[in-house]
Amino acid sequence: MVFRNHSCSMNQYLPNRGEIGPAGASNYSSGDARRFRLRDFHERKNRSEGFYARPAEEPFGANVFSAQADATRRDWGASPGKFRAGNGGRWGWWKPALLIISGLTVVSALSALGGFYVGRERGKSSANREMVERAKTLKRLPEKGSRILSDAMAELRTGSAETALETLLSLRADFPQAASLSYLAALAALQAGQPVAAENLAKESIKAGQRLSDSLAVMSMLERQKSATMGSGSDSQAEDLLRAAITADAANPAPHLELATLLRAGGRREEARKEIKMAMALQNPVDAQAVTEATLALMTLEDLPDDKIAAPSGAPRTLTESLAAAYASLRQGNPAAAADNLRAGQAMTTPEIFVYLINDPAFRKYRTNSELAAFWR
Repeated sequence: MVFRNHSCSMNQYLPNRGEIGPAGASNYSSGDARRFRLRDFHERKNRSEGFYARPAEEPFGANVFSAQADATRRDWGASPGKFRAGNGGRWGWWKPALLIISGLTVVSALSALGGFYVGRERGKSSANREMVERAKTLKRLPEKGSRILSDAMAELRTGSAETALETLLSLRADFPQAASLSYLAALAALQAGQPVAAENLAKESIKAGQRLSDSLAVMSMLERQKSATMGSGSDSQAEDLLRAAITADAANPAPHLELATLLRAGGRREEARKEIKMAMALQNPVDAQAVTEATLALMTLEDLPDDKIAAPSGAPRTLTESLAAAYASLRQGNPAAAADNLRAGQAMTTPEIFVYLINDPAFRKYRTNSELAAFWR
């Protein structure tokens, strides 16, 4: 076989080849002579572009030898690696192994990452199910108990704190597992001027893990009362309790407002300002009391027939009266009077609350009326 692009024979690269011969048949049979000849041969063939059987650009070209080169290797008793180009032939078998190992590593990493995300999502689902099941174990107030609780809170808002306290304590005795009853009773005791009972009820609420933030705020108010009236309380302890209340529920604005009052009393006005701004950021822009009162009034009017609805004779004094008068005027076919009442109510509240109430189902069905369309723009 003739070597490509090579005009010299193999013997030119192996001087005195006849003296060397195959392994064991040479006059230079010592290991040092053989290593010298092999190194000389290796250096020469690396400098020869036409020594290989195939060009380097062909597949496996630089590492495949001609039959003459294989015969020379056998004659010299050398391993295949000594007659290959550089380290490519010597370490070529590692390439597929490294590719396989790298691929397995990438697959393992992706599998581990996928397992992590799947496990996290399953953990979230499991935690949600656990919370739902735990909530189901709580004893719920029956319908009669719920009505009694509503009446007690109405009494508390109107100033009948002692009556509200008795009702709440009775409910708490009948339904000890019902949430928030201890806290509500502590509020009633605080307003009724019974600080010892309020403190004990607040501690029970904290021990039960109910309304932690609000109960800690009650404890803080009691501490301030002790400091102001009996001299036994501590403002620093009251501040610590309020900060604990903020930690217990970061979304509760009430402890921030109480802390601002405490800081102002101590002359720390800049800190108080920050707490007020924080409370403002946490407060819901929709006033719950105004919304619930107006919504209940509208629902009551919706249940009445047209002949039973009568618009109020005088000018409305509250937001609820304004909205009720507007709805009654619409039911009577007087959109102009309804628009006047809506404008009066709009001036009594904030834009956020008015937008919320004007989108009540009782009013939304009239939004295409030309005299009222401006309220939805």
